[in-house]
Amino acid sequence: MDFDRVRQNFETNVFSSFELVQIVMKNMLKKGSGKIIIMSSLASIIPINFLGSYCGTKASISHMTRILKKETKLLNKDIKIILIEPGMYYTGFNQVMLDNKYKYMDIDSYFKSQIALIRKKEKVLFSLLEKQRLNSIGNKIIKTIETDHPKFLYRAPLFQSLGAKIYNIFK
Repeated sequence: MDFDRVRQNFETNVFSSFELVQIVMKNMLKKGSGKIIIMSSLASIIPINFLGSYCGTKASISHMTRILKKETKLLNKDIKIILIEPGMYYTGFNQVMLDNKYKYMDIDSYFKSQIALIRKKEKVLFSLLEKQRLNSIGNKIIKTIETDHPKFLYRAPLFQSLGAKIYNIFK
């Protein structure tokens, strides 16, 4: 993968997110309270072949959010840090991400001779795992926003969340 793509991925997913958190955090510190909800992905804990850059950004977001929560507690302010890690949902985004990946793989890849097989396996994986309805994660996001005492971590859909836990036990 061209390293400029890796940098762009981290710039978009990690650096811009936490620059925004810094801006918001300054205002919350003045006010003494607030709620910061950070979106990551289950891809942060379950790596997906040939999506290493994306999974790496999500792992960075999740780890930085865990650290931010611990650091924020030291400030003795009522600032809540919440991490949401959705699994695979059919939104069209995954398909665009996969198609863009193959644009560079078709040109310059060590796996050029295996691309058709890789694509076929990915299509099966994503079609099996992607949920069509967004209710499970949508409900978690709404709950996070509306409750005064949110949990730190929300994951959905349930079967993918359980799969992530099992993966971490046996990896």
